[in-house]
Amino acid sequence: MKNRYNIPIALLLVFVFVAIIYYQRTPNSTPENETSRLSGVIDIGVISPTIETYAQYEYLAKLAENELNTICNQSNLGISFNFNVSSGEASPAIVLERVMAQWRRSVNLFVAGGYHSQLTVMRSFVDDNMVLVISPSSTNLDMNRVDYIYRMSPNDSLYSPSLASLLLEYGVDRVLVLGRDDLFKYDGVWFSDAYLDLGGEVVDSLTYTYDVEISTVLGEAEAILESKAGSEIGILLIGWIQADEIQQASEQYNRLMNSTWISPYA
Repeated sequence: MKNRYNIPIALLLVFVFVAIIYYQRTPNSTPENETSRLSGVIDIGVISPTIETYAQYEYLAKLAENELNTICNQSNLGISFNFNVSSGEASPAIVLERVMAQWRRSVNLFVAGGYHSQLTVMRSFVDDNMVLVISPSSTNLDMNRVDYIYRMSPNDSLYSPSLASLLLEYGVDRVLVLGRDDLFKYDGVWFSDAYLDLGGEVVDSLTYTYDVEISTVLGEAEAILESKAGSEIGILLIGWIQADEIQQASEQYNRLMNSTWISPYA
């Protein structure tokens, strides 16, 4: 369990420190008076995007809070951190309410906005009031601008080309692309173009709609894999599906079960 959260905790710690130092900076500040402005208890709002993710956010926030306070105590910085964790309940309106309510209590730093819709609805408010938001995910292209929202991952246009290069580095030079149609028209196309330019082969592409299960195209995918001779074919999945769901849905198909699945989403 500890190793599972090492990377998220490290990222959270780094970004919180950078965010606080940046937010305290003024045009006439120096490193000396920047440090002196940090004192007392620093409240940080942490808003889980859904009820289902609340437990994970609470666990990570507590670990980060303990680690930060240990560092501050050992370094005699004279500051401490208090993470206030709540749930956005998968609602952009509720997330905005949470941000506004805590802002009225002088909270000016948040880890929030797991979904693009949640960031969009709060963007004007946080910009107008200079509230700093660290987003652990939302990568939508139209959020890629200068504002008070700092994203811990690059925008969607950079994922697919990077993934294309990475797969080829690992020797995956042939892929079958399976994707939800609304996601495929962006990520699938970006990936395919970059992958082909780098020398990879997209043996075929299959899409399914938002309102149907991926299982509806797995039979066709199996047939495509059986018809293709040569080196191993990886399967690039573009859709919000967990690994155990993929395994369960494809267990009746021999080629699918023995193929390497890759997903930037799952």
